[in-house]
Parts: sequence; C-alpha cells; structure tokens
Amino acid sequence: VAVGENMLRWQRDNPHIFYADSRECGWPMLAWLRNHEHDGDQRWLDACHQVFEFYRDRMTDDGMIYYELPHGVGTSRTGYGEFIGWRACFFYWERTGLPEVKDFLVKCLTNPKVYLVTPERLARGGWACNDLFPSWAASAITGDPRYLRDNLPILKYMMKRGKNFPWGGVDMMYYLAAMHHLGELAATQD
Repeated sequence: VAVGENMLRWQRDNPHIFYADSRECGWPMLAWLRNHEHDGDQRWLDACHQVFEFYRDRMTDDGMIYYELPHGVGTSRTGYGEFIGWRACFFYWERTGLPEVKDFLVKCLTNPKVYLVTPERLARGGWACNDLFPSWAASAITGDPRYLRDNLPILKYMMKRGKNFPWGGVDMMYYLAAMHHLGELAATQD
C-alpha cells in the first residue's frame, strides 16, 4: 500500500515523468489493481482510470500509442512499453467491466500492428519482442480465435529455435494456454 501511495504522489507531482511512455505509467496501473484487490479502496481504480484516459487520449486512428523517443528530443515518435499498458488495461477492464475500456482494447488489440508478432519485431530483440499477450487478449475480449491462430507461424518458428528461447516470461503463458485449449498447441510440435 505504501508503494502504491508513493506511485500516486509520482503520478500527481511528476506527470511529465510518470506519463513518459506506456511502461512508466503501465506498471503503476498494474500495481494499483493489485492494491485494489487487496483492500478494495476506490482511489486505486481512480488512479488506474487516469492512466487509461492517458492511453485513450493518445491512441492514433490505427490503435497505436506513440511517444517522443528519446524523451523530450522530438526527433521521432514511436511506441514504447505497450506490453505492460495492454496488460494493465486488460486487467483494469476485467476488474471494472467498463465499456469504454473494452472499446479501447478492441480497437487497439485487434490491430495487426499490435497483436501480430512479425519476424521484424522478433528480430528487434528486447524483453517484449515476442509478446503474445495482445494476441491472447484480443481473442479473449472478442471471442475470436483468429487472433491466436494468426501468430501460429511465429510460434512454430520460435519453438524450433535452440536454447535461449525468448519466451518473454509469463506473458507467453496466456497465449500458450489458449492455444492448448483450442487443440492447436500439440499441432505445432511437428
């Protein structure tokens, strides 16, 4: 709770740092959801809603969220840290059921730029390069398994790699569990 309160102060007193990119405000949002699960205090959800509104206000017509990177230089605009933003917004929608959060997620997550892992994206490396959470979340929120199946080619490719498979932590597990339930995971072992 004390850490959550510190993040509330950070959000209030240093918004230029707190809202620097999806990662900086997404992790606190995810933590506040856990705090709300712990004590039911509405202030955690209020803070989450402010982050959601930040994401929604910056969403482009094609469902992307861009930031100036490097920060404050103004030389390029690109997405950064969305991996945690999608999780935080999805779990916020799960906790609250707010239709505006669902509409936002459907618009963003069903965009191939968001849910589809491509060889180019995988080649970039980094912690979230193979992130299949958006694919799972798009399928979970719409009920359409094509968002899962569209990533089968990249999953098969990743499974054939040797050691140091870039699983991306627990983020891959939602996708793998859904593919297993569809009976698709066993088919990838050929």
